[in-house]
Amino acid sequence: MAQTDGTPLPEPTEAGGDPGAVTGRLKAAITSRGIAVDYVQELDGALGTSSGGGIQVLAGLQPASEFMVLAHEFAHLCTGSGYVRFLLVTGRPRRQRL
Repeated sequence: MAQTDGTPLPEPTEAGGDPGAVTGRLKAAITSRGIAVDYVQELDGALGTSSGGGIQVLAGLQPASEFMVLAHEFAHLCTGSGYVRFLLVTGRPRRQRL
């Protein structure tokens, strides 16, 4: 579909940089809440998904993109109905501050 007015939108870019040990700390925070993190080969074009008590991340992402996807999907679970439903069904874990 052609744009009708204005300059073309920029192409999306991939996150850059190296989060280093912060990714490991983020994963520890996620799993300490009983949320599983799985790496998969295909997600129908997505970089990550979250539902119920789990996060799926596309395998082979650059470190910065992996961190970005983990943080994004974790936020979905912590603020959305997926994590709340997981807590109601399992009764664990209690919400904690990062």
